[in-house]
Amino acid sequence: MAVTRARSEAVDIEPGDTALIEMGYLGIIDLLAGPSEVPGLAPLDWPVPSMELSVKAWHADALARVGRLDQATTELAAISPETVAGVERDGYWLPTLSMLADAAYLAGSRAVADVVHECLRPVAHMAIVDPGLCYRGTAAHAAGLAAATCGRRDEACDLLSAALARHREHGSPWMTRRSEAALVRLSSRE
Repeated sequence: MAVTRARSEAVDIEPGDTALIEMGYLGIIDLLAGPSEVPGLAPLDWPVPSMELSVKAWHADALARVGRLDQATTELAAISPETVAGVERDGYWLPTLSMLADAAYLAGSRAVADVVHECLRPVAHMAIVDPGLCYRGTAAHAAGLAAATCGRRDEACDLLSAALARHREHGSPWMTRRSEAALVRLSSRE
């Protein structure tokens, strides 16, 4: 990654471009293989608020998934429920909510999970594909994680079971494993 950054800095005109490229590469690696490293967030002026929220969600999720739960909790606490509820429903919206649901679930952030749950309930039937055309599972999975974080166990089980069936139907082994793991975790809390 350091070589890619150095070469990119040599040819890019905009100072934030290399940080953005690096975050994009790490995001794809994260998605496919799990988090490898979690860089700090570069101070960038994002062209739209939904992109800024998406990057913050990715950062909190990556921190949570590598076990840096205190840092993830701090990142999530800095995101206001009003920001989540009011962000534009563009191509970043569902992927952002799914990352926030994942981070909130792992870090136990009920405030974020509650607003994410409210946003996702009406669209739980949808599949999530991010603006880079990467499949990110179903909104039911994310809504299930958010419901579980809020203590809505029965609803969480229903949503995660529906997500599991859809992930199998979609032929997605990695999301199938994630839904199965969430259901097992919920079952062990009985």
